[in-house]
Amino acid sequence: MKHNQIILFFGLLLLGLILPVNSFAKVEKFQSAYLYNISRYMEWPTDYNENEFIIGVMGSHAAIIPELQVVSQTKRILGKKIVIQTYSSPQEISNCNILFIPENQNRFLPQIIKKTENSPILLVTEKSGMLKKGANLNFVFTNNKLQFEIEMDRIRKKGLKVHSKLQTLAMN
Repeated sequence: MKHNQIILFFGLLLLGLILPVNSFAKVEKFQSAYLYNISRYMEWPTDYNENEFIIGVMGSHAAIIPELQVVSQTKRILGKKIVIQTYSSPQEISNCNILFIPENQNRFLPQIIKKTENSPILLVTEKSGMLKKGANLNFVFTNNKLQFEIEMDRIRKKGLKVHSKLQTLAMN
């Protein structure tokens, strides 16, 4: 009986050491789910990307790409096929509905803002303070929970409409 208790103790200890790492590794999975769900509460101009819903990612090696690809294989947004497009530089950005900018690509935000200022592209970042630097939506961790903040005026200026339910879910 004591032997089983020792095995159980070390099993739980090991599980406690592994879970935080695995939970942290799943951030991209949650972010991709958030992006999918957020897009369902927004409206783009009707003539913008009529046949596809394009989620752009700045940087071709971003950890979120595989998770977005999984979503794109099984879901549709606004009745449209989801296409994942990667961009190596701000100059390559064109006609995506959402542009996800990973933390390691934040240095490009000023160029991205300039490139997309007259386009209905939702700019999404993942580092505290990026909303103040021009992002439209920003993922942040609060009390170990993934949440998002949103800049409504900037989004409206891009010609995007946000449903009130999404506003109530935002942390700001």
